Amino acid sequence: MNHLESCILRELPAVLETPRLIVRAYQNGDGADLHAAIQRSLDHLSPWMPWVNPKQTLDAAEVYGRTMQAHWMLRTDFVFQIRRKSDQAFLGALGLHEPDWTTQSFTMGWWTTADGAGQGHATEAAQAVLDFGFAHLNAKRIWAGCDVDNAASERVMQKIGMALEGRFVNDGLKPDGRVRSSLRYAKVAKVAE
Repeated sequence: MNHLESCILRELPAVLETPRLIVRAYQNGDGADLHAAIQRSLDHLSPWMPWVNPKQTLDAAEVYGRTMQAHWMLRTDFVFQIRRKSDQAFLGALGLHEPDWTTQSFTMGWWTTADGAGQGHATEAAQAVLDFGFAHLNAKRIWAGCDVDNAASERVMQKIGMALEGRFVNDGLKPDGRVRSSLRYAKVAKVAE
């Protein structure tokens, strides 16, 4: 049995709890909260996230949530939403993406709403998902990247114990079409000797 088959058969927690947050996989009906979160955070997200679309429909957001459910079941993507425990407010999303089951490596990314930013929510949720990856997916390496100008995302990577692996100059485009440079951070599993 290969790693993917093993992971498909493994029961995985779809809900992670932190002191202030519920970090959970998407469920039917989550599209409305996702849509509202993106719409109220367009200015906050658009400098960093090329997928942000002010014309996104409610139906498109629901389709996205249901697609993430399917990916979860197939173990091809592990996307969680971030909700505040006290009032269930939708504060963003994050996940482990592009699983390489041969090397047990994953990429990681996150975003938060404008009203949820700057309060440590991304760090708290990212730590929970990082721990999930190593404990439940047997990850050997989890890496994340960000635009060199995105200081908030870089701080999250540092706070969850990722180490800087490199700075890549002129390696892509910002959502507005300008050339960007990026940073890559990673955390690797401890290897038994």
